[in-house]
Formats: sequence, structure tokens, C-alpha cells
Amino acid sequence: MCRSPSVLGRVRADRHHVRPAVPQPAVPLIAGEQFGSKWEFQRLVEPDLIDYARVDVGVAAGLTEARKIAAMCETHYISLATHNPLGPVTAASSLHLNLSERAGAIRAMAPRHRGESR
Repeated sequence: MCRSPSVLGRVRADRHHVRPAVPQPAVPLIAGEQFGSKWEFQRLVEPDLIDYARVDVGVAAGLTEARKIAAMCETHYISLATHNPLGPVTAASSLHLNLSERAGAIRAMAPRHRGESR
């Protein structure tokens, strides 16, 4: 498994030379934390409108659907940024998704508040 940014960067750069792309902003775009299915992600993934797919395993109908979304993103060189505001079970499934997929990049967690019990 190669997660080298330089390799992915070269592939992404080569891909944009093949066909005209939407003008790229200076910052990476991330979207999708409220999307519940692969069909909603497809509208952003197929035309290469995002750089990171923010998949929430709890909202996206579970780990199976999230892995399908990850596979679709991998074919377009879009990285995953899993989202988890729900608790320890979805935190574990988000971590599993990130560790099992090549496209896994970053993981967002809700901050723990002072005085909150474990």
C-alpha cells in the first residue's frame, strides 16, 4: 500500500492534464458528512469536484456503504476524511474504515469536554 503524497500528487496532476478540469481552488475541498448513500457522493466524486470525501459511517448507512463510497473515491484519487460526532462505536468503525482503505487520509473526532466521563 503506497500512501506517499508525492505519488498521489503526480497521479492527480497527470489526470488533470488528460482532460480539462474545473478550476482548482488553492485549498483542498472537503464535503459529504451529511450524505447518506454512495449515490449522493457520486454527484461530487464523478466530476472531481472534491479532494476529500467526508464520510460519516453512522449517517452513510453503516460500514458496508462507507466502504463502497471509499472504493468509488479511490478510483478517482479522492482521499477519505471520516467524520465522527456520534460516539465510541462509530469512532471504532471510522477508524476501521480509515485503516482498511487506501484512500484513508484523516479522521475527525468530536472534542472531549472537561469534566466529561469516559
